[in-house]
Amino acid sequence: MLVTVILFILLLGLLVLVHEWGHFIVARRLGVRVEEFAFGFPPRLASVVRGGTRFAVNFFPIGGYVKIFGESGESERVPERFS
Repeated sequence: MLVTVILFILLLGLLVLVHEWGHFIVARRLGVRVEEFAFGFPPRLASVVRGGTRFAVNFFPIGGYVKIFGESGESERVPERFS
């Protein structure tokens, strides 16, 4: 039973990681700036900034997100925004 739960969490984590990585790659290839790539939900455990993107590992490993610049409508005159 415990092994099944652990395997489920690991596989779910892998699926989330691959899914969010897809968002990240497509955004970068389209020239959109990615502010943060995070695995898990906050609070943040560790992070590193590379190439203008913060890569973070968060406490709750049941999801993830990619924060794309301009998603909220800010900075309308910047070419690497989402919109």
